[in-house]
Amino acid sequence: MKTMRFRVLLTIDAGVRSSTGLPSATWEVGIRPEGTDGDMGALAAADDGEPFRPGERRREATLTVTDDRAEEELRTGRAFQLRRDGPIGHGVVVRRAFL
Repeated sequence: MKTMRFRVLLTIDAGVRSSTGLPSATWEVGIRPEGTDGDMGALAAADDGEPFRPGERRREATLTVTDDRAEEELRTGRAFQLRRDGPIGHGVVVRRAFL
């Protein structure tokens, strides 16, 4: 499997509890691209280094994904759901970032 990075905008649901790992500037999450059934593991890193917080909208971040499906399923403009034992927010891919 190869590692890929994507620039994304994230919106975190207001009701997300601290048991999900927030607040933190890096966050292990599952992502589920719109129209698919399977989750991919990812690491979200806030671009400004400030902690992610519940209720944030359109937060700029870098998503690091190690999954063979990432190149095909995470294209520019693709929406995805953030997950930790269920949905906790959503995001959209802005562009691929090359390592």
